[in-house]
Amino acid sequence: MLESVYKTVKKYNMLSSGDTVVIGVSGGADSLALLCLLDEMSEEFGIKLHAVHINHCLRGADADADQAFVEAFCNKRNIICTSFVYNVKQYAKENGLSSEEAGRILRYKAFESVAAGYESAKIATAHHLSDNCETVLHNILRGSGTTGLAGIRPVRGVYIRPLIETTKSELEGYLVSMGIQWCTDKTNSEAIYTRNKIRLELIPYLKEHYNASIESALCRLSSLCREDDDYLHSCTAEEFKRCCKSEGSSQVMLDKIRFSTLHTAIKRRLIRYILEFLKIPLKDVHLTHIDDCIHFIQTAQSGSFVKVSKCTVQIQQSGVFFKQDACQEEDYSYSISAGQTVFISSTGQTITCTRVSSYVKTDKNTVFINADGTNGIFEVRNRKSGDKIRPFGLNGTKKLKDYFIDNKIDVCVRNKIPLIVYNNEVVWIAGMCLNENYKITGQTENILKFEIK
Repeated sequence: MLESVYKTVKKYNMLSSGDTVVIGVSGGADSLALLCLLDEMSEEFGIKLHAVHINHCLRGADADADQAFVEAFCNKRNIICTSFVYNVKQYAKENGLSSEEAGRILRYKAFESVAAGYESAKIATAHHLSDNCETVLHNILRGSGTTGLAGIRPVRGVYIRPLIETTKSELEGYLVSMGIQWCTDKTNSEAIYTRNKIRLELIPYLKEHYNASIESALCRLSSLCREDDDYLHSCTAEEFKRCCKSEGSSQVMLDKIRFSTLHTAIKRRLIRYILEFLKIPLKDVHLTHIDDCIHFIQTAQSGSFVKVSKCTVQIQQSGVFFKQDACQEEDYSYSISAGQTVFISSTGQTITCTRVSSYVKTDKNTVFINADGTNGIFEVRNRKSGDKIRPFGLNGTKKLKDYFIDNKIDVCVRNKIPLIVYNNEVVWIAGMCLNENYKITGQTENILKFEIK
């Protein structure tokens, strides 16, 4: 087992010496096996481990027990562990999401917030061969193209899947041989989600009635589609260079004449490529939207425009303009403590936190705060509805919305401004305002310096 996973890691060049690997650990067999296997290989690869557990608050005492189990397991092996507690049901309701989708979003936010604290980090998830098969089947049922049929990629940016060529039964066998027990999530055995139904009902049926080696067949399909998808993506990237001109990251001009000569497969991919370049979420962009956009480009008169998700597509004499709608900003959230630096990918800013014994005020992009009474772990995020601050030197609190209005901060800039937050209280509006409650006094013992660049 160890040798097999080692080969997968080497095959896809997943790790480099000096990496800190942030591992999502639920306490289940898959993630626990991943943690143990990477721990065994840590010296060989020259890596450090940081486990992250997310309590979704969906299973009451069972969820709390899983959190305690993971923390104790990591503590016994001297592995750093950070737990996040999220009310997934509430988050799903507030954002119009399913609990499944809300949980996924919050998990990845937690992983990325921890990874941001390291200079060189990879994020390892416990997706295995059986998960990949479920994903491919799920995407077939949804009518996906080659990108969907490519399944779960072994490497995607900083995300790595060391178990992607290992079956679930092999992982459980490994833990049994090591005498390691794991937690069992009862909801995984309930056919209440589409993924669960595919795993519990569809795959066993296909094995029994059609192909006993269905998982191997689906993995071959996934591998072939991944190669085709990579090639088509490279072709699309070349076409983007040839027939598109970007103006910053908010607007792209497409050469209409050259676009008309392309194959439909590349046209569709090029539209999606442009939307991704403009950071337009593709979650709700479907084939019909893409094909409608192609038809519009080929037939509409100059001056006409159409909306594709949060992008405006307009025909002009000089070309077709794709423009990101104003104020298109994604929410972000990272944890930060002394000695850590957070990179905010959506704004290109970094925030560094340092423990100091004295301070001298330098410029507006640096602040020193009184950290007495805190546990030293803060949150870096953009604003939320209802945020308030007690401006330095004042007695009362003020809504951030009112603060921004009073200081004539453009509405399209407000979501970009980082906030330092502790227990949902805004401590510092980066570069602008310190909370009176966190000012340094003669009795302050713990001083933290925050600097934004």
